Amino acid sequence: MMHDKKVIAGQLRLVLPVTLGNAEVRVGVADDMVVASIKDCQA
Repeated sequence: MMHDKKVIAGQLRLVLPVTLGNAEVRVGVADDMVVASIKDCQA
């Protein structure tokens, strides 16, 4: 993911839902948390 368009200045930026209809841009989400979230969605 580090070669994705969401990477700026070496930091991955993710848009994460907070509540219904609201989201936040987050920087610094741990890689292991991203991988675990992807695996949870695949199960």
